[in-house]
Amino acid sequence: MRIQRHQGLGRLHPLVLTGLLALIVAACGGGAAATATPTTLLPSTAPIDPGTPSSAAPSPTTATVEVGKEAWFAGFHVTLGTATAEIKSGKGGTVKIEAKFENTGDEDARLDATITLVSAGETATEGFDQDIPSVPGGTTGKGLFSFGVEDSFSFDDAVLTLGLPTNQQAVVPLGTSGEAVTREPVKLTVTGTGQVGDLQIDLAGAEMRADSPWKHGQQKKGSLVVTFDYSATFKSGFAGGFAFTGENVALKLPDGTTVGVVQDGRSQSIELIGPNSTKKGLFSRFEIEDPAAGSYAFLVRSFDNAVDEIEFTIG
Repeated sequence: MRIQRHQGLGRLHPLVLTGLLALIVAACGGGAAATATPTTLLPSTAPIDPGTPSSAAPSPTTATVEVGKEAWFAGFHVTLGTATAEIKSGKGGTVKIEAKFENTGDEDARLDATITLVSAGETATEGFDQDIPSVPGGTTGKGLFSFGVEDSFSFDDAVLTLGLPTNQQAVVPLGTSGEAVTREPVKLTVTGTGQVGDLQIDLAGAEMRADSPWKHGQQKKGSLVVTFDYSATFKSGFAGGFAFTGENVALKLPDGTTVGVVQDGRSQSIELIGPNSTKKGLFSRFEIEDPAAGSYAFLVRSFDNAVDEIEFTIG
């Protein structure tokens, strides 16, 4: 019998046979080593999860107050306006205080003061944007106090201080606690007439203060200065007139001691008073102790050591 082979499925294709032989040879260790084709990894199209932060960044807390308080220091009348605090918990923040600076002196100047802000026992640091302007004499300028503060800061107990401990400090509470020490000048009711020989002085008034606008200075702690305003008359027809100086006045203190005028070249009128003439708008300044309460006397003196007293009291 003759066996017939199927012409389709029973015959192996040459390419298939070649592939089978290659696999057999490789399995038996014969021939060249097979070369692995590297696998290329395609980038994932799945979104990347950035994860959830452990905690959100703290937002600043803002507080604003209208201070509306004043202080006098080194010839400046300082008025505090709006104060704003921006603070982050655990980070601290800033405090900014708007201010007006009235120059009560005659010369252009800038407030010369050590400025401190304290709250919760912490002393603030001066901010880089602090703005204290130069102000022409007799005018007012606007500026800004700026501080870096701890997160414990609160307007409730915050206190702004002008001056060193050795000065007559001005103290301004920003909230409701603390005692204000404004150093506001005090007008004194001092009038009267004193005469020695041909010299007569008529007092018109006086002012007591802790600062010196005429030189933009501040008195030392425990010290005040009193300025007396008066007119002086020479009641003689002597043609040479009267050479009036600080030697013709003095101040008797409550303890009975006598002091002369402040020796700074700016605290005493010096005038040649003509015969039978009066010079108005004269002044003399004396340093006294703080507290100042007690009985005083303004002394009028002649060159022959005669003295007359104009007594007054500071309450």
